[in-house]
Amino acid sequence: MKRARVVASLLVAVLGVAAMVGFVVHAGPSHVAEVLVRMRWAVAVAVAFEGVRIVSETWGARALYGPDVPRPALVRAQLAGYALCYVLPAGRAVAEACKAAMLSPYLPRARVVGVALANQAMALVAVGMASSLCAVVAHARLAGPLAMVLAVHSAVTLGAGLLLLVTAARRMPPTGKRIAILAMLASRVAQAGAILVFVRAAAAHASALDGLTVWGLHLMGASVGDIALAQVGFTDGALMLGAAAAHLDTASALSVALAVRAAQMTWVAVGVVAGACGVSSRRATLLSLAEGASGASSEGSLPCPVCPAAPQECWSPSPGSR
Repeated sequence: MKRARVVASLLVAVLGVAAMVGFVVHAGPSHVAEVLVRMRWAVAVAVAFEGVRIVSETWGARALYGPDVPRPALVRAQLAGYALCYVLPAGRAVAEACKAAMLSPYLPRARVVGVALANQAMALVAVGMASSLCAVVAHARLAGPLAMVLAVHSAVTLGAGLLLLVTAARRMPPTGKRIAILAMLASRVAQAGAILVFVRAAAAHASALDGLTVWGLHLMGASVGDIALAQVGFTDGALMLGAAAAHLDTASALSVALAVRAAQMTWVAVGVVAGACGVSSRRATLLSLAEGASGASSEGSLPCPVCPAAPQECWSPSPGSR
């Protein structure tokens, strides 16, 4: 089963790359290169917007985790999660699992699992709300089937997020959810800002409504492309399909998709480094906790690093497993 999943992921990745090559050939390599050169200043702006997104979601995570998690550890976990979210299939779920593993030394497992569920649900709600806005804006612009797909995507995503919020409410932290959902919405506003900058850089005549149309297509393509590595071929294809509705030519639409990915990959590289540092830090933390427990067992005076109980009452090799 595991081998089949790997083979399927590789096959989808190959098809995505092949589709990308086809898109570039169709749009004209020289035209795409020309638009990308014209957009080079916008990539730097978009990298800043992506940084705002990370800061915003870190603020929301801080509200859910509480003050027990050290800020450096939380920042490392958020950056590592960002990298996984935008590279691996089912990226958001994998990212939340990774963050839970990295932060488990500081909190009980039930707490980190509850935060992971809350983050997943609120991310779906935020995407659903953003997609709903874009679907309303783009309804009169897009052709029938594409408009229907965008509307269905927004309804399904929003419904799934609300359903997860309701069904998993008991496992979620009792405090911080209001700040967390505001942080997720702020993150999506920053993403919209980056998309609008790219659209304006690609076509000087583009309006804010054109940018919102492109944003909705990007969100839809990213969701459908969640089965592929880095959504290659899916976000690009979605933007090319709806290029006319956003008053863009195919080269400009494809360039916007490529520029968005370039901005994301900048932070993915940062996240890979942060994840490597986080693994080393987690190993060091577990070793220090194990040494503390060993000393406590011989001296009988050092409390558990997670709760006030005596070590002989609650100590296990992984504090987060309680």
